[in-house]
Amino acid sequence: MESYGFTDAGPSRPRLSTSEAQTYLYPSSTKRPVREYQLAIARAALLENTLVSLPTGFGKTLIASVVMHNFGRWFPEGACAFVAPTKPLVEQQLRAFCETCGVSHLDCRVLTGEIPPAERRPLWRTARFFFCTPHIVNNDVNSGLADPHRFVCVVYDEVHHAHASGSEYARLAKLFRAREAKVRVLGLSATAGRDLHQVQMVVNVLAIARMHVYCEGDDELRPYSHVKEVSVETVADPEERPKLRTRLLAPARAAANRLAQAGVLGPYSGRPEDIEPAAVAAAERQLDAIAAQSAMRFSGMMTPAQVHELQKAHRLLSALHRAAAAAERRGARRGGAAEAAAGDESVDEDEEEASQRDAGEAEAEVARELAAARAEGLGHDAADELLEEVREWTASAFGGPRSEWQKILMKIGPLGELLRANFGRAAASRVIVFVRYRANVTQLCNHLARHSAADGVKAHAFVGRSRRADLRGGGAAGMDQAEQLRVLRQFRGGEFNVLVATSVAEEGLDIGEVDLIVCFDSVTSPIRLMQRFGRTGRKMDGR
Repeated sequence: MESYGFTDAGPSRPRLSTSEAQTYLYPSSTKRPVREYQLAIARAALLENTLVSLPTGFGKTLIASVVMHNFGRWFPEGACAFVAPTKPLVEQQLRAFCETCGVSHLDCRVLTGEIPPAERRPLWRTARFFFCTPHIVNNDVNSGLADPHRFVCVVYDEVHHAHASGSEYARLAKLFRAREAKVRVLGLSATAGRDLHQVQMVVNVLAIARMHVYCEGDDELRPYSHVKEVSVETVADPEERPKLRTRLLAPARAAANRLAQAGVLGPYSGRPEDIEPAAVAAAERQLDAIAAQSAMRFSGMMTPAQVHELQKAHRLLSALHRAAAAAERRGARRGGAAEAAAGDESVDEDEEEASQRDAGEAEAEVARELAAARAEGLGHDAADELLEEVREWTASAFGGPRSEWQKILMKIGPLGELLRANFGRAAASRVIVFVRYRANVTQLCNHLARHSAADGVKAHAFVGRSRRADLRGGGAAGMDQAEQLRVLRQFRGGEFNVLVATSVAEEGLDIGEVDLIVCFDSVTSPIRLMQRFGRTGRKMDGR
């Protein structure tokens, strides 16, 4: 008998059934013939902690089911856990496991926070296969509801989440090691990380000993692949909008010209947006010196009234410069945060709230500086008009929902043509349109209902469960698990044929046979891009 790395080292650990461990079981049927790459991965994963990276739709769940089922056979008193980042994924994987391996639902449990702790405790002791989020396992092991030594196998779905040291996956892996629990680990993902560093972090966190990585073009997968046509529709911006800095500093042109003519501004191109902050500060020091000399009545110097007018012009220029700097500084901060967030392939929608909060802070800071500029001669109406424009521009600078909708407006015509042609070719087609922000989901659904229903387009929103109100007063309401599953059933049944979705639809959910994916935005994360592409071409050719 091969050694599987488990011993009866402690009285509380499940014992290995030496008779059952002589063999392993693998499902096969005429409807589901054995695929050699799946069999090879499953055999390896029984022997060592394994990371499996397979494109979406190539059977990662079957491999996980085989490993869990056999460890359940080998350790009849042990527990196996399948952890996934969301509750809908948990429910989906339970159904797939029972169907694949013929395991009774009585031996399986979905554990969520909706089940009181007093009821979870006996379930952890008696059931054999658990399907839950890592948060539940972490909490219940830490609180003593679950015995970590009873676990013999843990499957981490969407394992790329484990790269962050503070993630629930990483916490769970560290917890098992700290309690000296001996578990077989299997990690699953379409992409294990956005770069080699992230992949290495996953390997380290989960103590991975073997990796199996496949791409769709590989020989082993080609017989089971479907064609995915990828096309790019380029939409031209009808007008080139000026940059935020240029618009903010336009009212300072006369003031800058006056300072330049007085010789206190240094080299000047005639464009106030080209003036460096250091030049503005130097002009202030020079004006202070001129004011002191004027007060002493030196011959040939400016009069105090002339100096006062120049200082007033400088204060206006300085206030508008600070306003532009405030917007640019916060815009850079938000941009950096967005890039960092792209490394954490989170599928929640906190990014939208953070973006709106940062935009609001930027608007408040710019408003303060515009109030200072108004005191130095900027007209009241001009200041109000400029502030309204700044609100639009800060949304653009932060990639917020408002600017996103401006972009979408330019794409609605091409989208309508695309959907009309798609449903003209295949009336039973299913489409997912990915939109970055929830605030735009409702608007896009409403637009399609008004303008594309005659073309056979029946659109419905699909968003995450968060019930937080949109900070600007719009956006689709959050959807709990029951609502999400209901919409997916209706989508598969044909009641809707277009899902307008946020990132919640990118990861793992069995959405059905989708033959067209439309991405309204550019995705900086390669993992998210692959997750989107993986929603089509699963059982038939896709685009």
